[in-house]
Amino acid sequence: PPVQVCHAVDTILFRVARACRLTMQKCQEINFYRKGQITLTGDILQDGTLQRVWDSTIASAGIAKKREQVMIFNSKHRWRKRGIGITASKYGLGGNWFKEIARVSVFAFDGSVEINHSGVEMGQGIDTKVAQVASMALCVPLSHILTGEKSSNSQPNCMATLASATSEICCAAMLDACNIINERLAPYKSDVIKKSKDNETQLSDYDVFIKAVRAADQDRVCLSSEGWAAPKVEGSSQYFAFCSAAAEVELDILTGCVEIRSVDIAYDCGHQLNACVDIGQIEGGFVMGLGYFLSEDVIFDSSGRLISKNTYDYKPFSSMDISSKFNTRLMQNFPNTAKGSFLRSKATGEPPLVCSSAAHFAVRDAVHAAREDAGIDEDFDLATPATVESRHIACGLNSHQFQL
Repeated sequence: PPVQVCHAVDTILFRVARACRLTMQKCQEINFYRKGQITLTGDILQDGTLQRVWDSTIASAGIAKKREQVMIFNSKHRWRKRGIGITASKYGLGGNWFKEIARVSVFAFDGSVEINHSGVEMGQGIDTKVAQVASMALCVPLSHILTGEKSSNSQPNCMATLASATSEICCAAMLDACNIINERLAPYKSDVIKKSKDNETQLSDYDVFIKAVRAADQDRVCLSSEGWAAPKVEGSSQYFAFCSAAAEVELDILTGCVEIRSVDIAYDCGHQLNACVDIGQIEGGFVMGLGYFLSEDVIFDSSGRLISKNTYDYKPFSSMDISSKFNTRLMQNFPNTAKGSFLRSKATGEPPLVCSSAAHFAVRDAVHAAREDAGIDEDFDLATPATVESRHIACGLNSHQFQL
């Protein structure tokens, strides 16, 4: 899975940086993919936005100034240490396995529209994005669009909702369905517009739509349609989304408890379909990853029985664990230039989860400062997730350090 692989590579870079006496930031920058390079999966990288996303995070987080502040803080405090981590990801999205259906039904009585699609709404905003596409394509207010019930009986043979790309594929299918309706209404719209000009009356796009729908209905034109989207992809991914995140943490050496002081994320989502939904997905994905990297340990006893099976033993991140300084920036003027991309947008959801490892490396940075104060020079392993216990152990505490 991408999360584990990306974290493993960053861990290697961390160790290389230590061995070469470089900052991890410098080691990461040296190893960035460049535009035109061939990836491990054989794809040619068409987008060169990773460096700009990275630079945006460095600038917005004020990394250089924060490093100075962290060094000053750590020099003054023996039992509390701060650390900074920054990571970036190149995340492949889209594939030949996607195929989605969308349906549109227009009601002639009032011009309202019912839509349906094969994606599953699970809080990621897919229904909102698909409805917005229908609103844009048909020139119908969003308040007049209803999303109907979904069923594999009426939308068979489609792909599961996964890999963050289902939203844009369903949007493409919805646009296809709306274009069919617009084709059928085109002569009626032309007639309505001509009559309004002759009568010197001004009609809104929605008024034109309603009049055209009623005229088409009287001519017994079908006002329902079905759209289909099954993009063909050359290579392993249709395109790559780029994301970068920086995190600052403060670690209590005596207890192992950690506070996330700040998070800064920059994300390249092309021409976003809905900025509010996308930011929610980016921040939600990042916070989900914080649990993976810092607290959600899965523990089995000697017989193989799961013992971390409730919130007393298994600790997902909650609202109280999230940093009060959480800045997310959507990169502007970064259209998705990949062939077949939907309205030049890029998906959100999974890619930011990868970047939440920034918090893990920030904890590692704080632990390293604690070990230096304890006179421990050798390198160390920090478990994933870096739970309270593993942080405490990694700091290398012993009874001699508590003697006055």
